[in-house]
Amino acid sequence: MIRFFQNEFPSKYILERCKRCRENEKSCPNYIKAESYAHVRYWFHNIFHGEIEKEDPSRVKDTFDKGYTCKLLYYSLWILVVFSVLAISTITIHHAYLYFFEELKFDLTSLQIFFPLVCLGIIILIKRNKVNESKPSGVWHAWRQVNRIHVSWLKSHEDLLVNLICKDSGGTKRFVER
Repeated sequence: MIRFFQNEFPSKYILERCKRCRENEKSCPNYIKAESYAHVRYWFHNIFHGEIEKEDPSRVKDTFDKGYTCKLLYYSLWILVVFSVLAISTITIHHAYLYFFEELKFDLTSLQIFFPLVCLGIIILIKRNKVNESKPSGVWHAWRQVNRIHVSWLKSHEDLLVNLICKDSGGTKRFVER
């Protein structure tokens, strides 16, 4: 889930675009390497919270909504798994104690059965949102969709990318594909 989420970031397009340029780190002072994270800075500060937010603030909100929904499902899944394991472990340890130290009796309440079943049911519902590189579904599809819209926007604004990245700090290079 984490890998899929991060692979959809539009900043990856900026990094890949720089790798496709005939310039390299020796010939271009603004060449972007992955470890510099400059592509993230350009995307997040200059483009996403710059041009895109000026053009359509609702697109920024929509992106955050979809991203936080993905994060909510991811963390909810882990919390539910932990709670399910704890609930089942507690019931098992309690009955093991009864078996070894007292007389064995099953004293399960409806809540002790109901809680793990509800957790497992919600886990199954969350897992219906498939994280699949070729065909994601649910929130993961929505996340891919919103970010592909951003990448499409970047591709159609090449002049902005040249001015922002290639000409940064007095650079004179232009993006020319190999």
